[in-house]
Amino acid sequence: MTTASGPGSTHDFGIGAQVYVESVSADDPSPWPDEPSGIIVGTGGAAIQRVTNSGGPTRIWVVEFDSPQTHLDGTDGHTSAQVHEKYLHLAPPVDAE
Repeated sequence: MTTASGPGSTHDFGIGAQVYVESVSADDPSPWPDEPSGIIVGTGGAAIQRVTNSGGPTRIWVVEFDSPQTHLDGTDGHTSAQVHEKYLHLAPPVDAE
């Protein structure tokens, strides 16, 4: 599935994609302040439908984190979460040598 993530960029997000969760900007911080890495394991509640928020339409993916994470609200021990696509960046490909 090819979707836009950020201005002028196109990424292939889908189940099995390795991703980093990062802030969009200082004004739009990620809800996961340690900027974790993980893998997309499913579609979020609105991955098929577009969700409109103040930043425009986005999709949601379920990300399984590489290690337990603390949410911006202070709760910790999260092993997975629904994450808006705008906070996701694909991990660089690994060379199969």
